[in-house]
Amino acid sequence: MSESPFIGRHSDLDFIRQQIHHCLSGQPRVLLIEGLAGIGKTRLLEEAGIMAGQQNMNIYTGSCDETLTEPYQPFAGLLPRLEDEETFGSRHIALLHQLFGVPLPTRPVPALDEAEHDHSECHTAVSHALIRLAEGQPFLVMVDNLHAADQSSLDLFTYLALTLAAQRTAAVLLVASSRPVAPDTAVGQLLSRLQCEDIVHKLELSGLEEPETRELLQSLGVTRPTQQLVRAIHEATHGIPLFIQAAVHHAQRTGALYTRGGYLAVREHAVATLELPRDISDTIAARIASLPADCQEFLTLASLLGNVISPERLAILEQYSRPVTEAVLTTAIEQNVLRREDDRYHFVHSLIRQAFTERLSLEQRQRLHLH
Repeated sequence: MSESPFIGRHSDLDFIRQQIHHCLSGQPRVLLIEGLAGIGKTRLLEEAGIMAGQQNMNIYTGSCDETLTEPYQPFAGLLPRLEDEETFGSRHIALLHQLFGVPLPTRPVPALDEAEHDHSECHTAVSHALIRLAEGQPFLVMVDNLHAADQSSLDLFTYLALTLAAQRTAAVLLVASSRPVAPDTAVGQLLSRLQCEDIVHKLELSGLEEPETRELLQSLGVTRPTQQLVRAIHEATHGIPLFIQAAVHHAQRTGALYTRGGYLAVREHAVATLELPRDISDTIAARIASLPADCQEFLTLASLLGNVISPERLAILEQYSRPVTEAVLTTAIEQNVLRREDDRYHFVHSLIRQAFTERLSLEQRQRLHLH
């Protein structure tokens, strides 16, 4: 099963395009994208990045991860860009490196107590540096999985958004994606507070329509599916792309449907009796179990380092497991667990990476993170 293409969501893309145009004209915008797990939030952010790149915008993407304890992780990768532009003084450089948990080997780091005033100074420094940098080139900052953010990251995101609302003339588009959250949680309170600002807009993602489900099925190798099959999968998955992929994988693995000679073959009464998975975690677990042992071992370790496996991280992983072969990576791609972009590999969804991480006990994870 190959990686699915980006399908549908034309009105959502048009709305994002409008926010980009506002940003290009010097008007700041904050966009909050909400949707269920697997509905395609991360893929939509990727498309937003493509559109922004076509407009020659500066683009940064960070992701929140509840398995990591360091503060400000979704913004840590932004620090080198702001630092390269010499937007910070020496004290701010030291302060941000310490609060972000980023090593500063070339300079001594002064003792900081990380008191509240230090974090406040951090928020001010980052927001002013970002706005200053956007004066030369409009800036798109995207934060994925905001529902998993630590409190420090939530505070910085809030400060950035409110600063943009007060600034009114900054060429910055700040975007965050999240799953639906309860209003009494920290993230829920943040989202409710921000939506009072007129530069803040919310985009709620729904599942794909039935014709789009058919198109996705065809892209997954289910050629010429019957309308009955399309409807059955659409109703079972509510049009959620990751669930559709899981349902196809489940159906192919169990022999309920298969392709032959380029056409879909359906066993007698298979559609009427097809039992699609009710729990996406069960389906992902079954997919993991079907992988070769060496592939499972590699992906489990890789899951501890985040969604992206860079060449540097591959080298780190090989210190703690057998050498990573091309066959292992190819298998992971063919089974739609990883996708490749240039010299980097990405888990196709955070739920899949999380499933690998959860195969380890808390003690094992802590020991490996320490290494």
